[in-house]
Amino acid sequence: WVQLRTVGEKKETISFHFDKDEELVDTHGINVHPHISTVTYLTSRGAPTTILETTAGFSYEDDISASTVTRGTLSTPVAGKHLAFDGRYLHGAPSNLTPDEDECELRCTLLVNIWLNFKPTGIDLFPQEEIDALAAPSAVADLHLHDNGDVARRFTLGRQGGGRQSYHVHEYPFGPTGVEHLLRVPLPSLESKQHHASQGWTTLDLRFARECVASVQPNKPQASGKRRRTP
Repeated sequence: WVQLRTVGEKKETISFHFDKDEELVDTHGINVHPHISTVTYLTSRGAPTTILETTAGFSYEDDISASTVTRGTLSTPVAGKHLAFDGRYLHGAPSNLTPDEDECELRCTLLVNIWLNFKPTGIDLFPQEEIDALAAPSAVADLHLHDNGDVARRFTLGRQGGGRQSYHVHEYPFGPTGVEHLLRVPLPSLESKQHHASQGWTTLDLRFARECVASVQPNKPQASGKRRRTP
């Protein structure tokens, strides 16, 4: 599927979530995740994809709070860039990480999840006649996947010194109705991100030092309303 977000709009944020068979959650209350989740960036604008190496339980009702996270990934959009990661991991694209210069630009990503020996329920094949009718817009006709030599740069956050980088702690509520859990995550300061971008690094392999690990904590009782599906 394709995600379109206009930078600066209220709905720009892609909330933190786990990829899963959404129908199976509704019918049986269990989590089945893709083996691999992928993001292909079709534009170079918008918030970076933030991935945290923490997983949900088998049961949708399992408590995931009080878990700590010591590793993650921060991936800045670059047109043609392809990102793949463990399909069980928590991830999102919070709008407060969008560079100021991207205002009023479009963030466009193609998302493909890879499932092995399992077919997600409630999924229909796209009609062949509609596939045949598709044509590439002129704006992306010359877009090609390419190897730009971008290897993830290891980035250790903690008290400055000894190779550790400065950071700010961000808080993001998420959950079935958007409020049940609170993710607290240290992320590179704006100055650090700008420095690495100037050096050609668009993917950071985040390591959280002992004093600044990311964590998932209980936040609020489940709000009334329908469960949110993967955005």
